[in-house]
Amino acid sequence: MNYRPLQLLLLAGTLLLALLLSWQGAPLTTVAESSAGIVSLQWARTAQQATAIRNAWGTVPEAPLMQVALQNIRLDFAYILFYVLLLYTAVMAGSQQLPTALRRWVPYMGILTLKAGLMDVIENGMLLYQLQHRITQLTAAVTYTAAILKFLLLVIVATWILMNTLLRLFAAGRYRTK
Repeated sequence: MNYRPLQLLLLAGTLLLALLLSWQGAPLTTVAESSAGIVSLQWARTAQQATAIRNAWGTVPEAPLMQVALQNIRLDFAYILFYVLLLYTAVMAGSQQLPTALRRWVPYMGILTLKAGLMDVIENGMLLYQLQHRITQLTAAVTYTAAILKFLLLVIVATWILMNTLLRLFAAGRYRTK
């Protein structure tokens, strides 16, 4: 299957949404407690850290920075869809050109991509809960754990994609020179 047109569409959507999220969430970085914006809340390990960030954004959902944070998380759901599908198609693209030993791993890498997206959805759900309800040590720990797992899974998948892209490029170059 030719994934190229779909990948270009997904790449454009992913990049556009990444820029939109960065622009829309920029006001969150103006507060000392959240210099990394919404990522600061994602990486808050304790209820105290998460509470300090939320309080800096406002103690009620109607506060301007709280509205920015809530909107940023909601926009992130669209971003998740685009980047997960982009990575999934990148894993699948060219898989038939891989040696059999590596081809066996393609379904597992596809599953890891989907699990990274699931971790991101769980993370976002917990962020919304923390901003709209209450923050506990459990909600902070679940959010942080989901963020860490997502990051680790994405590193594995990105490494796989890079490795296979390089393998295909070197193999294509080897066959052209003969």
